[in-house]
Amino acid sequence: MIRFTMLLMFVFTLVGCSSEDSEPNSAADLSSFGTEVSKIQCSKIFECCQADDLSEVFSGVEVSTQEECESAVDGYVRVFVVPGVEQAVDGGSATLGSSESACLSALQSQSCDAFSPSPNVDIFRIEACRDFIQPNLETSEFCSQDWECKSGFCAGEGSCATPPKETEPCASQRCAEGLFCNAENVCVRKVAEGEDCDRNEACASNNCVEQDTMRVCAPPARVCQ
Repeated sequence: MIRFTMLLMFVFTLVGCSSEDSEPNSAADLSSFGTEVSKIQCSKIFECCQADDLSEVFSGVEVSTQEECESAVDGYVRVFVVPGVEQAVDGGSATLGSSESACLSALQSQSCDAFSPSPNVDIFRIEACRDFIQPNLETSEFCSQDWECKSGFCAGEGSCATPPKETEPCASQRCAEGLFCNAENVCVRKVAEGEDCDRNEACASNNCVEQDTMRVCAPPARVCQ
């Protein structure tokens, strides 16, 4: 939480210090798209969350209005999302499709149950947004992000790969969807609610809690619900 709080403070500072004299963006100019993403994310945060939830959403940083939210989220998107996508498009590892509006519509139409109320907005979990920013890299080609790979998986050594399946060795502590990396560095299936667990990642719900003298998988932990 301390690390994120410092990051968010940095983003606020960067947004406040930005000027019209900054260097122009690359050919793949996604600034306006990023701004729209920020506006939608904040409209959903204020639709799905109560005022008491905002401190947890923003890790203790004071954000009380939608405008303050947009400033924080837009700063994050412009610093940590847009430059990476622009570089990928310019370098040929990704291509912009024609479905920008579909991506934005899908973000806006999320239910509060499906919505992830975080300033660190992840557009790539939305299928329509993956159709907008399309991967070009084949297996074994160099990558820096999952979304550059047609397989959806950029391995720890920096190459596109097929996500490890059940019983296969983990790749940088990662596995295919529905699996987690156990203590033996092997991909195994996540367990259901009520079953024993040792950490959140072991649970299909991603929520391992103390119960009596043991730990078990509980229903998903929710913010703004």
